[in-house]
Amino acid sequence: MTTHDAAEFIRRAQERNAARMAAVEPLAAILAKRAALQEQIDQIQEQIDALDPEYGRAYVDAEKAGWEAAELAALDAPAPTRRPRGRPAKKAAAKSTAAKPATPAVNDPSARDRVPAQASSGAENPAGAGAPGSGAPAGAAAAPNV
Repeated sequence: MTTHDAAEFIRRAQERNAARMAAVEPLAAILAKRAALQEQIDQIQEQIDALDPEYGRAYVDAEKAGWEAAELAALDAPAPTRRPRGRPAKKAAAKSTAAKPATPAVNDPSARDRVPAQASSGAENPAGAGAPGSGAPAGAAAAPNV
């Protein structure tokens, strides 16, 4: 076919493109299903978020009734992400750190016995300074290696 018929050209291009179009049809259907499911997820998340204030109040009421946070967590009732206003979260860490000092006192003689001796850094006697056979007098600084 040497004559260029526009309609024939379009028909042949559509034939060649038909297989490619058929391949994206299932993809389009899956994308539509995913969008619908995501919309459902978003609606459910809004419902869950709406329960947060009520959950927080119920959790605080359980604590007031004597339940410890660890006990509630063991029952799969995690602490609320946002506590109700007017009651700060308990600070268990503050109690344990206030009980004992972080470091021993410097003037405490028993503390000195517990501190390990430090190894020499070599700053008192640089390598080669005053060593026998080095040619340098004792206490002289070593020449830099170049």
